[in-house]
Amino acid sequence: MVDEAPQRRLPNWLRQAGMLSGTILLTAGVWGFWSPRDRRESVLPVTQSSLLPTLVSTLPPQPASPPPAEPPPPSLVGTWEDEFYGKRRLTFRDDGTADMVLELDPISRLVYGPRLTFYISWEQSGQTLTLRMTGGEPPEATAALAKLFGEASEQRIEALSADELRLRSLDSDKLYIHRRLTTSEEAAPRE
Repeated sequence: MVDEAPQRRLPNWLRQAGMLSGTILLTAGVWGFWSPRDRRESVLPVTQSSLLPTLVSTLPPQPASPPPAEPPPPSLVGTWEDEFYGKRRLTFRDDGTADMVLELDPISRLVYGPRLTFYISWEQSGQTLTLRMTGGEPPEATAALAKLFGEASEQRIEALSADELRLRSLDSDKLYIHRRLTTSEEAAPRE
């Protein structure tokens, strides 16, 4: 025969308290699971993508990126060509020196020879370009022309672009239109 031990019963008040706490826990669990979306999001795991808007909004404002840099204005430095008693090439260097080479037309060749080279110093002040002859070759011909036309010349820069230079003589008001030569044109042998 099996000996049956008497079952002990919990007092009524304790059983009711246990059921009440179980009901509360169950309700809280169901409420947390079925709660509105905004509440549920607050208990979901945090991911990098969900943090991004918060992090970005709390960062100090970044200074606006500077506008793209404008290209520098065209420079006189380089080699320019025009027609002046034949073909004329002006080469301006950034140290303030320049060369002017004239390959003379047939009539001028009879007097001065086929080619003249002038050594020049130049200075730009605003839109005014000042050219001063410092020497040349052949010396006798360049000295004679310096006496005839003067050793200095002032010209107004009317237009300067990447490929064109327009100079107007302040003495004669004559306009000279120069075309910038490319590196390969500068290196090309002359006729």
